[in-house]
Amino acid sequence: VDAYNKAKVKYLACVMKFIPRPVKGQKPGSMPKPTADYVSHLKDVCKAFPEIKYWEVDNEYELHLESEHYEKSVNWQHYHDYHKAFAEAVDEATGGKAITVENGRAGIWPSLVKNAIESGAFDKVGVVNSHHYTGTDAPESNVGNHNTSFGDAFSGRQKPELFYDHLREVSRLVDSDGVDREHWITEFG
Repeated sequence: VDAYNKAKVKYLACVMKFIPRPVKGQKPGSMPKPTADYVSHLKDVCKAFPEIKYWEVDNEYELHLESEHYEKSVNWQHYHDYHKAFAEAVDEATGGKAITVENGRAGIWPSLVKNAIESGAFDKVGVVNSHHYTGTDAPESNVGNHNTSFGDAFSGRQKPELFYDHLREVSRLVDSDGVDREHWITEFG
């Protein structure tokens, strides 16, 4: 970490699998809530690395079909609970000096961003995080995420829309509740 800071490199610490993954057939409401011990461990990690400014909740948690199916059944409450607990823990452990970055979502999902903001889960989340792969398409004409083989559009999970239209829509939403947030694309290709 010291070497990165000396070189003035920006980096993002990702706490992989912070959000517990459901298994196939998981019953709605049966996933654990963040416990005090769970949150305490995260605070200890943040305190051990006070020089880290950005902390990502997880990475592509929802890309696993079991996670997506479960979250849909509970209106993304499990996802929201862990983001809220994570952001509050990072804020408390660092005295507000570090910024929580949303789980890097596989794709750009305006409706899910809107839901998370309106629920209050992102009150202390400073960055909405997306991944998008245009593949060999020019970004200006791309209408689907090659990272998911356009599965989002073909499965009916998301209507095909230009990459830049998704970006503009999320950019309008990120601070719609009056909280100053950024939107990052942390994976692109």
